[in-house]
Amino acid sequence: MRKKMLILLTLLTMLTSFFTVLPVFADEGSNTINYPELRYDIKKETYKIYGYISPNCDFNKDNEQDLLQGYNIQLVGTGRTVTTGKNGYFEISELANGTYTLKITKNSCLTKILANVVIKDGDVSISGKSSPIETYIGDVNIDNVINVSDVMMIAGVFNCKYGDSKYNTIYDLNGDGVVNMMDVIILAKNFSKFGDQDLSGITPTPTLASTPVPTPVNDYSVKLTYGTITRDYVYTPSAGFEKIDQYGPGEVGYYIIVFSGPIYDSMKSDAEKAGAKLYSYLPQNGFLAAITTEDVEKVKSLPCVLDVIVFQNEYKVIDRTLLGEYSGEVIVGFFDTSEGIYDFARKIGGVTVKSVWGSGTSQGALLQIDKGKIYELCKFPQIHYIQKNYVYTLFTGI
Repeated sequence: MRKKMLILLTLLTMLTSFFTVLPVFADEGSNTINYPELRYDIKKETYKIYGYISPNCDFNKDNEQDLLQGYNIQLVGTGRTVTTGKNGYFEISELANGTYTLKITKNSCLTKILANVVIKDGDVSISGKSSPIETYIGDVNIDNVINVSDVMMIAGVFNCKYGDSKYNTIYDLNGDGVVNMMDVIILAKNFSKFGDQDLSGITPTPTLASTPVPTPVNDYSVKLTYGTITRDYVYTPSAGFEKIDQYGPGEVGYYIIVFSGPIYDSMKSDAEKAGAKLYSYLPQNGFLAAITTEDVEKVKSLPCVLDVIVFQNEYKVIDRTLLGEYSGEVIVGFFDTSEGIYDFARKIGGVTVKSVWGSGTSQGALLQIDKGKIYELCKFPQIHYIQKNYVYTLFTGI
């Protein structure tokens, strides 16, 4: 009997390499064995992606529920969609290891794409409650760009309150129950912003392999406020503008990089390594960038790049009504710095700098320009865009 007990104990000891085993106790001189309890350590095979989302505007506790809930988060290529709750929280569960893309949408907000969300043996938090993913708000006509059309729509319902026939929550950007100057200011803050491109045709990668480079196509279509640029497009400057064919040796110029498909972080990283400084996305699959003359060909030769186009001064004018005999207030945005704008304004004359704000790529300025000065103003290299001061126009016209 003791021999049998020793054999059994030996077998149980061998099993401990596969299971968690509780100690075995046998009374000395007894024929009874207290058999061990086996505990299986089962590895979790599915996980979740979770986080918080919020619009990029100020709001108070009374209206935060309306602003935070109702975001749709689509797991691209799977047919699965979840919605944020009243605190902006979402969760997508039962996901296997792999690389996923999330598409975030909501009325009044620009589309937000989160690509290359990787699950590897664990749940993934993409944002916390104190630092949520922010979306640009102000796209009231839901065309994925915040521009003059949105301003005009808000102007049409200005001062409407909750309960009025024209009131709609889509215009009430801060959710306080009235469409007023606070909503206009929020829209102005995000003016000229574009939403991320639609990646609905992309299937999530089931492995952790690096992002593939899309196969180049023969044509492309990049949309600017100025118009749509294709491979066959030839820029002909409007009266008052001059065409920039190329920049001088060693000079930093501004270009549109046309990528060969939906833009992944790896593609942007390749462009930056080749010498490009990326600024803002341009639909479809374009990016505005600063590049030295020597690095243009390096960027253009990348497998993920179809073309590199000079960003003409005329493209800076967002509102075409500024051309011709326009005089009045304009708002300008800068690429990196407003340094030199005061001297430049004095040099060309007819331009007064009324105020400058922000820092880096968030810098802007309010200018007063005389008739015809828009053409010379566009020549200031650091100016990214020029638009009418619609906040001022609405405030004084209502």
